[in-house]
Amino acid sequence: MADPELRQIQSWFWRSIAVAPGAYGFEPRLVAAIAPSPTLDPAQRLQVYANAYVIRLREALAEDFPKTAQLLGEGEFTRLVRDYLGAHPSTEPSLRHLGRAMADFIRKSDGFTGWLGDLAALEWARVNAFDAPGDEPLKAAQLAAIEPAQWPQIHMRAVRSLDLINTQWPVHRLWLDEDTPAGLQPCATTIRVWRRPDFQVTHAPMDNFEAAAISLLLRGCSFAEICQVFDQLDQRQAAHQAGALLLRWLEDGIIADTGAKTA
Repeated sequence: MADPELRQIQSWFWRSIAVAPGAYGFEPRLVAAIAPSPTLDPAQRLQVYANAYVIRLREALAEDFPKTAQLLGEGEFTRLVRDYLGAHPSTEPSLRHLGRAMADFIRKSDGFTGWLGDLAALEWARVNAFDAPGDEPLKAAQLAAIEPAQWPQIHMRAVRSLDLINTQWPVHRLWLDEDTPAGLQPCATTIRVWRRPDFQVTHAPMDNFEAAAISLLLRGCSFAEICQVFDQLDQRQAAHQAGALLLRWLEDGIIADTGAKTA
């Protein structure tokens, strides 16, 4: 065989370590192009790189899905990673996006309990929140300066790190160690995830009122439209709930601006 070019060797090398992680189905032409070392034959030399590749990607995924890795245990999480990489091999120079399909992969795979996919979805939302563009949260004094007549028409903009996930299990309890997988019961839950100004990512479950209101916030609806989620309550309760919700959003730093004129 004529000496292969570097690009061809790189292609063989990539396929050998990435197409079936952990299986070590090395390209025969690559093995033939590698010289043995004093202690290892060509296939053994390749296996060193293949082992390191799987270990590094497992480390990266464990960093993105720490609670998933913890609750599965080392052996089961390693098996999950190898199966996942077989279906979704790394295709970019950065490992930032490696876990983007993990939640769906778990949900569609046999052998995993239902809560695990929801937990992975929560953890991936936290990764995205950490990397989201930064925004300076609105202060209460800025809201207080808005002319009263403008309030119904203002459109509050959420910080770009804010996201909502809908789960079938209250997996935020697992994250906080408030429950165990054995004790967890299915319960449809909406969780908001965001990054605080100090770069701490956090999340919180929401009741139906807040989930509906924050969905409208993310859609760019007016303050009057957001307040309509409380229409089923009497006027006093509605005003109290809307005010308390707005205060909580301000304290959590999830509103970026309103675009309103100040008095």
